[in-house]
Amino acid sequence: MYNLKIVFTIILLFFSQSVLADWVPFKMKNNKITFNIEINGEKAVAVLDAGIPTRDSSNSDINLNMISQKFVNKHQGVFKDLGKARSRSAHKIRVEGVNGSFLAQIYNNVPVKVFGMDFSLDHTVAGNLVDADLLLGSHFFENNILHIDFPNSRLQVFPRKSIDMNKFANVPMKKERGTGSPAIKTKLNGEKVWLTLDIGNSDSIYVKRSLVIDEEWITDTTKIKKSTIIGLVKTINSEIITVDDFKIGPFEMEDVAVHFPADGEKSNIGKTRKEQATDKNSRISRGINTKGTIGLDILKNFIVTIDFYDYKMHITTP
Repeated sequence: MYNLKIVFTIILLFFSQSVLADWVPFKMKNNKITFNIEINGEKAVAVLDAGIPTRDSSNSDINLNMISQKFVNKHQGVFKDLGKARSRSAHKIRVEGVNGSFLAQIYNNVPVKVFGMDFSLDHTVAGNLVDADLLLGSHFFENNILHIDFPNSRLQVFPRKSIDMNKFANVPMKKERGTGSPAIKTKLNGEKVWLTLDIGNSDSIYVKRSLVIDEEWITDTTKIKKSTIIGLVKTINSEIITVDDFKIGPFEMEDVAVHFPADGEKSNIGKTRKEQATDKNSRISRGINTKGTIGLDILKNFIVTIDFYDYKMHITTP
């Protein structure tokens, strides 16, 4: 259990009940946020994630949703293959995880019922999901604010216009360069580090090995644990150290685990695509280069409110 030091007077958020959707209970399954939905009228399970990054420059700022390949195979002909509506060369896209990449089929018009509302999801890729039938990325929530109460295992959404997140945001957030994923500014051992917010990652903090080496966080007395990092594409060997202090927004935490790839392992962590445009002001070239990811082992201590469209975030404790 982390030692939390409140260094900020907590701002309580009061929302009008008329603009709030019902609370949706969620369960932690293999350290992932899962909750009940319907796909094509059939009961299914969704997992919450920041989204699936793509290497396709035409979709550089879209974090895609993902549907289980097993579910697609079971419902042959229901989902619209994007390749049949466009050229055959456009029916697949390269999906990039932290430990590799793969080509994925794209589907449009996926009928989903979630938060009591019906949606038709476009740009949904097929992949091998283990604990769910659908992965919902941040792009799905662009018109709403996502409110996750981790201590009470529930979440809800409400309209972006219902609250001024500029007033309440207490964690610096920007767009990650090349993917559009949300990135937050943190401090690790007193050093400013931008991390990609990965609510689909069960670990605490996962950073580039070069960051650990450059900051000299490993000494002769450092205890290093061996572990593995499981990604969408493959599993790689990793190492874990404990840092003395970590700061996120107004909160400080002690003795936080930091994961990083083992020596010789290749990882896409903190790596952005080569830019396709020469215009420095283009959407592709703007954004923050991150040094790693921050996952649920940190976030589970808080009540988290996120505006994925304007990149605003607020955290508090119960």
